[in-house]
Amino acid sequence: MGTSYFFSAPGRTEISGNHTDHQHGCVLAAAVNLVTVAEVTLNHSGLIRVQSEGYPALEVELKDLSVHEEEKNTTAALIRGVAAAFAQRGAQLEGFDARVRSSVLPGSGLSSSAAFEVLIGTICNEL
Repeated sequence: MGTSYFFSAPGRTEISGNHTDHQHGCVLAAAVNLVTVAEVTLNHSGLIRVQSEGYPALEVELKDLSVHEEEKNTTAALIRGVAAAFAQRGAQLEGFDARVRSSVLPGSGLSSSAAFEVLIGTICNEL
């Protein structure tokens, strides 16, 4: 088994301007003490494989980072979108396996999806 790497990203709350950032407005956000964490190993397979605690495992192929209509509003779309942004900027992504746990509860208003996206972005950036 390869070297394990550990990454985390916090949940957040919006103190002012809640969700106005979606319309290019200003927002004042702050991290909270709830986190999404991952144990990651490189797999050199061209696949990002994610197993999030309590959810089905999923895979994203790095050779196909185009938009998949059937994935809209899914975790796979978040992963594919983050990876595509890195690839568009010239990053040489490798496949990895991530085991993810989160104390940022979905639907809590503490940006669990954003924490997951930042986590994937941090992994792509560091690896």
